[in-house]
Amino acid sequence: MKNTDAMKMYLALAVLLAIAEIVLLSFSKGSLPISGLILFVMFYALAFTVQRTEKLKGLSFTFQIFRICIIHALFPAIVY
Repeated sequence: MKNTDAMKMYLALAVLLAIAEIVLLSFSKGSLPISGLILFVMFYALAFTVQRTEKLKGLSFTFQIFRICIIHALFPAIVY
């Protein structure tokens, strides 16, 4: 594994953002734009993390697709 410190940092960021998203959803605040931004950054951090591992490298593209779909769904005016 390369860049283990950066990988651990991004993985910790992804976990913290997942917890933040769960808290937002539990208080019925999932429709706020900040919820989409949290998901966007979480999937970016996950994509960066799995890209550096041999066994999970194939999931990086999937997380990138999730990230792009979230931005397209939540902020269509920015994309077009």
